[in-house]
Amino acid sequence: MAELNEGGGVQRNLLYATAAQALSFAVSACSMLIVPRALGVEGYGYWQLFFLYSGYAGLALLGMNDGLVLRLAGKALFEVDRAAYKGEFCVAMALQLALLAPVAFLLIVLQGAGERMLVFICVFLYCLVANAYVFLSSLLQAVNLTYVQSRGYMLSRTLYLVFLAVLIACGAMGYLRLIVLFLAAQVLALLYLCLCVRTALRGVRPDVRAGARDALADVRSGLKVMLAYQADQLTMGFTRMMVDARWGIAVFGMFSLASSLVSFFLTFVSQVSAVLLPAIKRIEGEGAHQVMGMLEDALSALLPMGYLLYFPVCAFVCWWLPQYAVGMGFLGLLLPICFFDSKMNILCVTYFKAFRREGILLAINLVAMALSMLSAGWAVFLMDDVTAAVLGMVCCIALRSVASEVMLARMCGRRVGRRLAAEIALACCFLVFTQVVFAPGAVLASVAAYYVVTRESLASCLSLLRRRGIP
Repeated sequence: MAELNEGGGVQRNLLYATAAQALSFAVSACSMLIVPRALGVEGYGYWQLFFLYSGYAGLALLGMNDGLVLRLAGKALFEVDRAAYKGEFCVAMALQLALLAPVAFLLIVLQGAGERMLVFICVFLYCLVANAYVFLSSLLQAVNLTYVQSRGYMLSRTLYLVFLAVLIACGAMGYLRLIVLFLAAQVLALLYLCLCVRTALRGVRPDVRAGARDALADVRSGLKVMLAYQADQLTMGFTRMMVDARWGIAVFGMFSLASSLVSFFLTFVSQVSAVLLPAIKRIEGEGAHQVMGMLEDALSALLPMGYLLYFPVCAFVCWWLPQYAVGMGFLGLLLPICFFDSKMNILCVTYFKAFRREGILLAINLVAMALSMLSAGWAVFLMDDVTAAVLGMVCCIALRSVASEVMLARMCGRRVGRRLAAEIALACCFLVFTQVVFAPGAVLASVAAYYVVTRESLASCLSLLRRRGIP
């Protein structure tokens, strides 16, 4: 299990990615059913506060891991300079300590004693572990060995579920204990990746000088990707921070339940995108454009079905977690993010990276982040309306996806206007028929009308499935 095997290619990577995300789906579903009920609204709020701020751990790497993927993507493992990579790993770990330590100290001082201080201490520890894991994963992703990365992810999720079961069985459930055991699961997953990579990197000493040169080059190329990703995260994250600051940990906890339902779906999407990048970079010329067309058709055909899941999910969660009923109102507002962010990650982000247009990706994400911050500030400080804050964030995320797809279509000479108009209209109909008038039948009719308008994409997707032997 700790040996690297380069056979199998994209199919094995996709198989493991699918298995990892299926496991993640199951674990996340169990967690969302059990943890909010066991911790209560306030405890769950602190649990989600830990995840909110730990999501920005990658800032300490300054995009070095993204630059490494861009530099090595498409290469085989034996083509990698092992001494330079080990040296760059040492540089990366020293850099994160230098950057994270003062930030953690400042946050702890500002928060003072109490529960928030304990949460930020755990965030600092998580950052150290997570960045080491990410740097090792970046090498595996670049050389098309993402199946090993998926194994590590499956290990961490399995251990987390085991630890959660132990806490419940012992009657010792608490958000701080859960955070500590979650950290332990990440440490064990990191050790597994270290064992895997060690089999390929053993026998050479770290070349710190060469590693420093590579680190500088990777920061230069990867900083844009990192800033684009963090701007993407802050588009939603800033609104969550404002909800916590203005309306307190209880409202933040209810909002976080809805956002976590959206987030674990988007985690699966990001895993698929990571598998597609090295594969697309190996395709030349018109082949990459043909794959883009197939992805567009598949996403346009599959993603609208997610809108129909809102009603059964909402009914079940309100029955199981009645104290979080307000959070299901948030879920209705947030669900269009699943549609637009999925297209953004699988299609636009993948191709912008493959075409080395990270600058465009950065500019779009920065504009979306700025607009989201402005709308959140307006809603929080002037309107004092949490619904307006969330709706503004959703509009900014949808605008980012649409703008990205328009730019990508222009680069490749494709027409997407009709389909984008149908997607925007469907999202608006869903919001009206869930937030203004609760009408499940109208949502179903809207989805059916969407498929009529975009019937070419649906027919193309069905034709592709038939060619693959899927009835």
